[in-house]
Parts: sequence; C-alpha cells; structure tokens
Amino acid sequence: LAGKIQVKFDEDGVPVIVKKTAIEQTLTLSAPKGQTLEPGKYYYISAIPTELAGGFEMTFNTADKTAKLTSDKAVTIKRDTFGTIENADANLTFVERTWADPTVLNVAAGSLAMEINPVTGKPVVALVQNIEGSRGPLLVYNDLEASPAVVSPAENNQYVALGIASDGKAYAFTQNYGAKKGEIYTSSDLATWAKAEVSIDQTSTYYGNTIGVLGNEAFMMTCNNANTSGGIQRRNINVTQFNGTTWSTGNVLAGRPVKNTYFPVNKTHGGAMYTFVTNVGEGFSIYKYDGSQWTEVTTVSASSEEFKALGYGIYVSQDMTVAPDGQIWLAVGTSNPLGAAVIKINVEEKTMAQIGDSFPLKNSLSARYARIGVSPVEDGPIYLVFRDDNERLCVSTLDDDTWVWKTPEILTTSASDDVQIRFNAEGKPYVVCTTGCHVEVFTTIK
Repeated sequence: LAGKIQVKFDEDGVPVIVKKTAIEQTLTLSAPKGQTLEPGKYYYISAIPTELAGGFEMTFNTADKTAKLTSDKAVTIKRDTFGTIENADANLTFVERTWADPTVLNVAAGSLAMEINPVTGKPVVALVQNIEGSRGPLLVYNDLEASPAVVSPAENNQYVALGIASDGKAYAFTQNYGAKKGEIYTSSDLATWAKAEVSIDQTSTYYGNTIGVLGNEAFMMTCNNANTSGGIQRRNINVTQFNGTTWSTGNVLAGRPVKNTYFPVNKTHGGAMYTFVTNVGEGFSIYKYDGSQWTEVTTVSASSEEFKALGYGIYVSQDMTVAPDGQIWLAVGTSNPLGAAVIKINVEEKTMAQIGDSFPLKNSLSARYARIGVSPVEDGPIYLVFRDDNERLCVSTLDDDTWVWKTPEILTTSASDDVQIRFNAEGKPYVVCTTGCHVEVFTTIK
C-alpha cells in the first residue's frame, strides 16, 4: 500500500512502478492531535496502485473502543482513480479496547531491545537503524518523543541488548558484523555513552544475547554458532561480567555443564537475577544468581514425560519472567500442536504446568515469538504476546477467574518483528515491535 517506489514512463507516457522498497501493508488515518475525525466529512488516503487479491480490513478506533470492517473480495487500487466507502462504520459492533494507539518511531530497525527507565517509569528503546537495507548506527531513545542518542555511529551493527540498573545506569550491547566483535557501551544518564573496556568474541551468526543487571554488577550473555578464539565452545554461554570495577569475558555459568544453548534470557527479581537457557535438544535450565554465587533452580529434560506432555518446541526465542510471588513463567513455542503457550514453574516443588490452552499457529516462525508479561503488582494482569500466522502482533490477557486466555487483541495489521514486553514499577505494561519502516510502542489505555 505504501513505500519507496521507482517509477518510469512507458512508451505512451504512462507512469509505471518498476521497483518497491520499504514496503508498508498498513495505512493509518489519524485525526490531528487532541481532535477526532468528524462525521460527515470526507477524509482521503493515497496508496500505491496495487491488487488486493484477498480483500482488505479496516480498523476503526475511538478513544476506548474498536471495530473492524473486513472484506474478502478482491480489490484493485488504480492509478489516478478515487474510490469511496460510504458509511463504512455504520453497522459495525464496537468493543472495548485495552491497548492505546502506539507511539511510532519513524526509523527502520534491524534489531531492538527495550527496558524501563526506573527514574521516569517510561520505556527506553535501543535499536540498530537500517539505512537503505544496510546495518547502521546503534541508537537509544530515552524519550520516545525526542531525538535518540547515537551510541555507536559505526556501520554493521546488529543483535542489540539493553540493561538498566535500579539507579539508572545503562548498558547497551551490539555486535559489529564486519569485525565479528561484540561491544558494550555504558551510560549514567542514557544520553552520553562510553565504550566499555571489553570486547566480546563473536562469530558471524549467533543464538541470542541478554544483559542482566544486579546492583552494581552486569552480566552480558552471548551464544555463538561456532567455536571462538576465546575458548568458549560452540553455542555454550559466554558470560561477560562487570563486577562493579572491571570487565572480564570468556566466563561460563559456574556449575553449568557444557551444553549447546539457544537464546538465554536474564530477569531480575527480589534481589536476585534469573537466567533461562534452552538446552538444544535436551530441554531447558534456569539458574539464579544471588549476588555471590550461581545455583540451579531447575533443569527439565526433553526426555521427561512432563516435557513431552507439554509439546514444548525445542526452538528459539523463548521468554521468561518472575512473578511477584517468586514463581517463574515461561512463554514457549509448542510443537504438538504448533503454537504459542505459557508454562508456570513452581520453584519450591520444581514442577511445571501449562496455563490455559496454546494458541494454535500454522507458521513455526510465528510460534517462536511468544513473550510473557506478568505484572509486578500483586494480582496484576498477565499477558501473552505473540505473532499470528500473518505475523501481526497480538496480546491476550489471562482471565483471573477461569485461567483461560481471552480473545487476543491485534495491535498491528502488518507484519511485526522483535517483539518485547516490559512493565514499570506501577504495573504499566509496554509492548514494542518493528513494523516495516517503523518501531511501534504500545501501552494500555488505563
């Protein structure tokens, strides 16, 4: 429907599109800030001439309600032609909205990470800017309404991670694709950044990175897809640690056997840091760091009956969070049936159970993007964030009484990527994703 296009004129002098880049599948018409669209007025949207073979969907949003008009009839958008849809919202049923319209960053991102600024309670987004399809600088948006800080102006950045301490000190990670090195940058105010005196051995491909911050310590965990010169074996966790004074890299999790690892996830709760890792082909493990030593919380074997019963997918991009009561929640991609599901782990009893049904998906890639958000406020909401078969961003809330997942609310109508959810201390949720040439940050209306 939109994007950057290259046009030439044919022999009859008629303009013809010969190339499309930065494609957008969604067009949004919004009223001026603080105003609403007025009944009885015509509003105009322009689009690239195209064939909508499968029809179209229009979403109508008021301040607190939403409705959809869907047509499965093929539509042709022609050059130099006006079309009208009269009274398009006349017979629609409006339902309550949970999520507000997003804050949109007009930047194409190849990779991003989001955390909450503990001082302001607002989201901080770190991203690698894509410039004409190429990897560009590392940027950090401390204020979504303002210009970002340029953390690393170099090209070839990728694979972003972000961590913020309770006092506001921030850590940002990016890999330089050309040099095959991971770099860490630090900031005390999220505006001025300095490169840390450490360089992380990275291969050209990776299987996840995550930053965990506990007190004045920081842990950057990476996994490579090949052996590195630093001696870390293929896909084993490389722990780069800041002990409050100096950095060291090439460390491993104390007590963890050598295992192939996918996508570690670090989360801090109750004065401790928890690390979730997928053991490739062998299940998963969760570890806890209390400020002095690492201990294993649980390891679930892929050959165990409880693991098989869940149909847990041995894939990538799983997510973990720790609830106010100290219990651990996981969002996973299930393989039988294929979908997105939530698992709750009882830390004391070391048992696990699936919460509600999984959302069946046809696309295995979509199933790998499940994210879990548990409010830090006692008895607060629990969200499952995932992509549907059209890669649209969806959020479902767990019903407090029935423990059944409610009908998901679709937040984007175009394909999304790099999905994350975070809460501030008051329990306000924020969800971020990339959509085409933009980054969108959502939060709830109330």
